[in-house]
Amino acid sequence: MIRPLMIAALSVTLAACQPKTAAPAETETPVAEAASEVEVAADAKPWLLVYGLEEVFVSSRESPERQPFRLACAKNGVMTASADVEEVNFSNLAYPYAIVASGESFPADFVASSNNQPSFEVSAPVTPELLKAIRDTQTARIMVNDGYAFAESAVDNERMFGGFVIACAALTGITPTP
Repeated sequence: MIRPLMIAALSVTLAACQPKTAAPAETETPVAEAASEVEVAADAKPWLLVYGLEEVFVSSRESPERQPFRLACAKNGVMTASADVEEVNFSNLAYPYAIVASGESFPADFVASSNNQPSFEVSAPVTPELLKAIRDTQTARIMVNDGYAFAESAVDNERMFGGFVIACAALTGITPTP
């Protein structure tokens, strides 16, 4: 059942990427209306769940000025968590690192950023215990500097973590513990 859902989501995503024909000049949106549309988009729900062939990720953005909190599951069995570096202050990015969910801490490694985004990233192996903890949590954290600082997701009232775990399990073949 998950495969048809992933195929449907991929089809919708691909359809959205198709080039659109330009609208006639008389139907263009005035600048004032475009600005109000941007403000509405900034108030949109903070959660995003994206399915891909090599990776699935869930992210929450509480502020349009900052990078979102993001959990990604790669087909190769690696879980990455990233957040805006201002969440913890760059000077606090010190070992040890962990992904924390449902009160459980999973050791992680710092990943050097390959882009110029103001974010940081840690990675850990996908395990049945990690998937269970994420499935059962309402927030996820990246803990740094032995708990001195952390970055945290928004509260997951929409159960996006559950959908993320289902997709991650389908992608990696690793299932969460009951």
